[in-house]
Amino acid sequence: MLPRYPKFLSENYKISSNILKNREKKDNKLFESKEFKQYKKMIYPFDYNYFPLSEIVKKNAFMKVSSLSNYTAILCNEGYGPKIINTDRFGFRNPDYLWDENVNTVIIGDSLVEGQCVDYNETISGIFNKNKINTLNLANGGNSSIYYASLAKIYLEAIQPKNVILLFHENDNSLVDSTEPLSNYYGLLDKKDFIIRQDGVLKETDKAKQFNQDIYNYLFNKNLKSDFIFKIKLNFDKLKKYLMLTHIREYYFLYFKKGELFHTTKLAINEVINFCELNKCNVYVGLVRSSSFWDPRLFYKNFKISLSKYLEKYNLELIVFDEEIDYKNKEYFAPKGPHHSIKGLEILSNKLISVISDAYK
Repeated sequence: MLPRYPKFLSENYKISSNILKNREKKDNKLFESKEFKQYKKMIYPFDYNYFPLSEIVKKNAFMKVSSLSNYTAILCNEGYGPKIINTDRFGFRNPDYLWDENVNTVIIGDSLVEGQCVDYNETISGIFNKNKINTLNLANGGNSSIYYASLAKIYLEAIQPKNVILLFHENDNSLVDSTEPLSNYYGLLDKKDFIIRQDGVLKETDKAKQFNQDIYNYLFNKNLKSDFIFKIKLNFDKLKKYLMLTHIREYYFLYFKKGELFHTTKLAINEVINFCELNKCNVYVGLVRSSSFWDPRLFYKNFKISLSKYLEKYNLELIVFDEEIDYKNKEYFAPKGPHHSIKGLEILSNKLISVISDAYK
């Protein structure tokens, strides 16, 4: 599969992929046990791209950029045991009460920021909150730059944070965004369709709640899921982005246009910077590298140079963790998966807290 190149050339990847396959088999059995069967599968925004959820998007000409709201689901197990997630009123992994408080910091990102496979208090935003920095994360697994831009566009004005951290992952500088339906809807996004303030309280709109309910109804239609046509359409939807040769075009860009960023990456940065210029908040942009064992990739250095170059014109310095996290050392990553370990997350969090604290000295 093209998205895995150059992983197939890596001996580490051959070993790690077998570990992941075996873990997945064991997890599937465990999740079907009496203890965990009551919990539903986690739903991510990218799931709305595929049939049948994509039909709801088309019908409503609307899609959320978060998971289901007030939803309890089971997350992955990467060596710390199965984790149960409870989403907040907007579909993010936050204690819901934080939406009613003055928020100091917002962190925008993907599964790294959401805190895949660890308890909430071990996530980046959980560690911020333990340090008495009121923090919301706007993050879901599978997010990419077009989602970051959309999240900033929709939610920052309502939250009014003092600090916004945009935390990129090595795989975010990608042309895959061009295949995302959200890329088509981005220009039409209106924050009033997602979040409102009623009687001084931030709430999800009726439109978003209806989308939530429609998704829920489809997800738990057992007859639909067992239908042969359903499976064909679902798999075809997932195949479409490969038929567009997205990754071949992406590798061409990354090899021959070094020093440049893809459009959606710039869009995400611009959304955050423009908001903070108008609302007098601080912008921080970070980049996190993948594990060479679990997720070997080619273009980290290129992405780092491109981001640094782009941020220079805004007098911003890219936050990297190269000195703190050795991407070749497995102790900084989960025992049985590509996400950061509890130790790795603590190191990332402490550096970010230190950078924010230094800005106020």
